[in-house]
Amino acid sequence: MVVVECLESKDETLKRETLDLLFKMTNTNNIETICAKMLHHLKMSADEHFKKELVTKITSLAERFAPGQEWYIQTMSSVL
Repeated sequence: MVVVECLESKDETLKRETLDLLFKMTNTNNIETICAKMLHHLKMSADEHFKKELVTKITSLAERFAPGQEWYIQTMSSVL
């Protein structure tokens, strides 16, 4: 997905807008891909505010679209 690549930008505004767009376009078909990208950026980011936003969005998406209990538990463990 081209949109996901915008998370790589050094522009903080673009990163935040991309995060919001990904959050809005997530569904049962792409939840695993989008959450994996968000988790990667959660681990790589030094910006505490951005990390808090990611945690909120990842947990919300996992609760709404989890493809199974095992995936849900692994995802929630990853944000800790």
